[in-house]
Amino acid sequence: KMVSIYHLPLRTGRIVNLKRLFSSIPSVPPSYEIQTYSYKICPFCCKSKAIMKHFGIAYKDVEVSPLSKSQISWSKDYQKVPIAVFSDGKVVCDSSLIIQEVLDRQEQSTSIDLFISNEAKEWEKWSTEKLAILMYPNMTRSFSECRQLLSYYKNVEGIGFLDALIVQNIGAFGMTLAHGKIKEKYGLDDEREALWKVLDEFIEKLNEKGNNKFLGGDIPNLGDVSVYGVLSSAQGVPLFDQMISYGNGRLGTWMNMMNSRPQHSKKNK
Repeated sequence: KMVSIYHLPLRTGRIVNLKRLFSSIPSVPPSYEIQTYSYKICPFCCKSKAIMKHFGIAYKDVEVSPLSKSQISWSKDYQKVPIAVFSDGKVVCDSSLIIQEVLDRQEQSTSIDLFISNEAKEWEKWSTEKLAILMYPNMTRSFSECRQLLSYYKNVEGIGFLDALIVQNIGAFGMTLAHGKIKEKYGLDDEREALWKVLDEFIEKLNEKGNNKFLGGDIPNLGDVSVYGVLSSAQGVPLFDQMISYGNGRLGTWMNMMNSRPQHSKKNK
């Protein structure tokens, strides 16, 4: 593991100097266990927060401006989201590492073992490597789609009308330009067709489990919560409605089950 207070994505392959990374680590507000820094429409961020919600963890979410990123100016070298600051001062970056940290802090039990079964871990990985990468190109196919995607920013706490307007329009322009580059990066000809193909894999697995079942059977597991988090990043845009009606409504049924599922009883170490 990296130094105790800070975890950087392992792909960087280096141990970092904390003083060089952070000007100062922000404190977590009282009554919260975690403070997250994220974008509302980021599938990786939504996935991390879905895990926190599942375990009933009180977290304070800070919406980061995609243009200035002033909210994470304290993080000198790592300027991506999500970032999570835990109440004990530990800072963890990258959704997979944040999720692992949350899981590590749960009390060992049979229910936790079932939640993180080998199959569940495979679907968590699938949600990152196959599903999440398709969300951005499917939500940003035109300038108008990008503007609609960023329209939520006018309701972000502490953001003025002018700043929200700038983010919505300049941000939408930048996202439109990036759309083609993302498609090229992942070798996508038709991003929508690629998304339906990936969702077919998930729906097929759900159907194998039976009607009104989760990936985890009668109760959701890590795979369920991860996929749910990724898909929820599209809430509020037309893509979301198209996805939940896909597969003869099986995906929508599963989403409704996830929305009404009982929260996991919180037992931290």
